[in-house]
Amino acid sequence: SKLPAEGRLQAGLHVLGAPAQALDSRVVEIRSAAQLLLQNLHASQTTGAHLLPVEQPAESQIERLIREISAPVPDAKKEIFTRLITESLRLLANHEEKQALRTLERALEISPENVRLLLFIAETRFQTDKSESAKIYLETVLQIEPPNRKAKLLLALILADGLELKRAKKYLLELVSENDFGFVVNYILGLISALEADWKTSLEHFKQTLSFLDIPENHYLIGCAYFQLNKLKSASRHLQKAVETDTNFADAWFM
Repeated sequence: SKLPAEGRLQAGLHVLGAPAQALDSRVVEIRSAAQLLLQNLHASQTTGAHLLPVEQPAESQIERLIREISAPVPDAKKEIFTRLITESLRLLANHEEKQALRTLERALEISPENVRLLLFIAETRFQTDKSESAKIYLETVLQIEPPNRKAKLLLALILADGLELKRAKKYLLELVSENDFGFVVNYILGLISALEADWKTSLEHFKQTLSFLDIPENHYLIGCAYFQLNKLKSASRHLQKAVETDTNFADAWFM
C-alpha cells in the first residue's frame, strides 16, 4: 500500500494507534524520542559519548567535550581552535544557536576532517531542527570513518524522520545487535515496519524493546501490533499490562 505523504514517523504512530483513535501523549514523535534516548547513551562510547543538550551541561561534560574535539588539532592551531569551541558552547548555553553554528564552522575550517567536531555540529543541527543540513555532516563522517556507529544512528533517525525508510533501515539493521543502541534501534524499526503495515516484523522489534526497557509504552505498542495481527488474547494481555503498570496510560482502555 502507498505510504502516507507525511514528513514524520509520527505517521507510523497514527497507524499503530488507529484502533484506539490516538496514542497517549507520552508516546511522542520520533525526533523528540530520539533526542532523549541519544542523550542517555552509555558513557562507555569513547567517540562522542553524549549529545550536548541546548541547556548548560555539567562542567565535566564541557571539559571532556573540548578535550575530545581538540585532540586531533595540531598544537600550533590548538589555542585558537579551543577558543572557538569554548565560545560556541557558551553561545549554545545562552540559546544563541545561529551564532554558535557559525563559530563551529570557523573551527571546522581549522580541522576539516575532525570526526568529533563534525558529529557535534550534526548533533547541534539535529537538535535545532536543521536535520537536512545535519545529514551532510553525518555523511561526511561516514566517508572519513565508515564504521562510526553514532553517525549511522543519527543519520538513520533523520532518514526515518523524513520517510527515507529504505536507507534508514540499512543503517539501523547494521546497529540492531549493538546493546547500547538496542532499545532505540528496535523501537524505530518497529515504527517503520508499522508504517509499512508489516505487523509481524513490527511486533518482533517491539518485543525486543522490552528486553532493554520494560515500560507501559512498549506493552502498548506490542498490544497494538498483536491487535493488527488479530491475536486478540495476546493484545489484551499486553494492553492490560500497560494499564497495570500505569493507570494513566488511558489509550489502552479503548482497545
